Amino acid sequence: LVITNLATFETKIAHLDLEALALELELTLADLRGDADYKLDGTIISILPLYGEGPMWLEILGLDVYAKAAVLINADGFIEVTEMDITADFTDIKIHLDNLLGGGNFGESINNLLNVVGGYIWDQVKDLLFPLLDEVLLKVLNEALSGCSIADLIENGSCFQDRMEKLGRAGQYLKL
Repeated sequence: LVITNLATFETKIAHLDLEALALELELTLADLRGDADYKLDGTIISILPLYGEGPMWLEILGLDVYAKAAVLINADGFIEVTEMDITADFTDIKIHLDNLLGGGNFGESINNLLNVVGGYIWDQVKDLLFPLLDEVLLKVLNEALSGCSIADLIENGSCFQDRMEKLGRAGQYLKL
């Protein structure tokens, strides 16, 4: 699995509540894409055969990721994220499986059908994507927070914002 554009997120909300030891985030990604190899052998609605093997891609457009995180103050006096709870919404979702049903017009028709039921597909794959995003965000946030004093975070958070911008290479944390 190769995920692209993960590092292109825009931070809409980044709110740290020191009393509750909580962090709230809202991130937007214009276009998140995953490419992988697939192998299928089954049926759709117990009627149509569904088989194929080869490359595939999944593209999520207008992805809004909402995260609530538990934080603590570590021994060095920096905020550290300990766990995340991520949810997300999107504008559109697209999928394509090469060589579906051996390729050809019928295979492309099934690809088109899969795109029509994209919301249902999202419900099936989001549980696979959320842990990946959770892992990446946890590491990126902890790296950004590790260089920022609590005083700066309370005052205006500029250190955190600057470090998040520099750490825009979030894809470096994703190892599959």
